[in-house]
This record gives sequence, C-alpha cells and structure tokens, in this order.
Amino acid sequence: MNRDEAEKILRRHRPGTPDAADPELAEALALAGSDPELARWLAQQTAQQAAVRQQFRRIPAPAGLQEQILFRHRSRGQNRFWQRQAWLLAAAAAVAVLIGLPFWLKPGSPATSGLALYQRQMAALALRGYGMDLISDDPGQIRGYLAQHQAPADYQLPAALQKSVPAGCAIENWRGAKISMLCFRTGRPLANGAQSDLWLFIIDPASVPDAPAGSAPQFTRINRLTAAVWRQNGKLYLLGTTAGESVLRTLL
Repeated sequence: MNRDEAEKILRRHRPGTPDAADPELAEALALAGSDPELARWLAQQTAQQAAVRQQFRRIPAPAGLQEQILFRHRSRGQNRFWQRQAWLLAAAAAVAVLIGLPFWLKPGSPATSGLALYQRQMAALALRGYGMDLISDDPGQIRGYLAQHQAPADYQLPAALQKSVPAGCAIENWRGAKISMLCFRTGRPLANGAQSDLWLFIIDPASVPDAPAGSAPQFTRINRLTAAVWRQNGKLYLLGTTAGESVLRTLL
C-alpha cells in the first residue's frame, strides 16, 4: 500500500466506529505510523473531524421538531415519509448553523411554533396524502361520526361552503387535541389519485398558540395550498384549497 492509497482509506475512517477492525484500515494506520508526512496529514484530518462533530453536538433541536415527528407518526400510513422529513429537518438545522443562518435555531420563531407551524402541518397533510376515516357525501353522517369519536362536531360552515360536495372526514391530532378534517370537492377536475381539493380543519383555538382572535379570515399561501384561518364560536377554522385564492374567497 502506498501513501495515496492509505490517504483514501483514512479519509473514510471515523474513530470509534466498527471500521476500526478493517484490515485495510489497519494497514493504512500502520503506514501512517512509519511515514511522518502521512502521520501529520492524519493528525490534521482527525482534528478537523473532531471539530465538526463537536459543532454538530452543539446544535439544539429546532423548536417544534419533536411535535412534527409525533404528529406525522400518528397519521395513518405516512410513517416512512415523515421519518424522512424529520431527518431532513434535522439536517437543515445543522446546515443552517454551519453556514451562519440562525433562523431554524431561534426558539419561538414564527415558522417553527404556534399558528404558522399548525398551518404548515395541515397543508402538508392535505397536499401529501391522508386516509379518510369516513368516506361519505352526507353532511349529517360526517358530523355524527366526528361527534361519536369526540372530535369537534359542533362546527358552523360558511353558507357558501355548505354547497360544496363533501367527500368524507378524518380525525387528526395536534398537541393532544383532536382535529376534525372535513374533505370537500370544488367540482374542478382532481389530480390523479386525489380524493378532494378543499379541506377544512377544525380545532379548539386554545391548542394553537397565536391563533387569531377575530372572525375575519386571514389568508396565506403554503406551497400549492391557499388557506384562510379564522375563529368563530369557540373554534379555530382553517380552510385550504389548491384551486386558488379567488375560489377560496367565494366559499367564505
């Protein structure tokens, strides 16, 4: 084994890992013990790796990360996807620290807590797949199912939304509180595999920090979803659609 070959092997070596028993690694380390130049390079390489590991250990978990993981874990059939998402979130936080961006690491950041986080998670649920607990176009049957399972059922739909065709409902969770998820169809062509293109989420506003206090809808855009959030009669409503804001406004 020459010096170049030894360097390639040593670059892959991480102290304290099982690769220490690798015969090629043992040979490379032996060469470093007899080659002063290679030994100096190895010492520098090891110090750099140790510094990087130390920096990663200092990175705090982003605010709300645990809740995001648990939220998706409770959603039926989506575990694999959100395990990957949790890993990506953690990796994004690490990169942010290393390149000097404090956004992800700032506790209480609007994007990682409270209403903003709630809206993002509901949008992700609507856009990236879910399983309806009840498939029905009967509003009374949907309301009865939600009441039977202790989810918010005493909701009030805007008059225009009452004319939309229901597709069914699901019951989700947020910080221990149940969410009623009502699925509708606007009548527009659905994307392949889509069950609906209009979703209403209903929850106790006490469970969502920074929930709006008024009944006037607040509009926001989350990826392909346009959403409106408002409070009415002790409930927090989040209505979202992929059909655009103009369509959303006609339903409120």
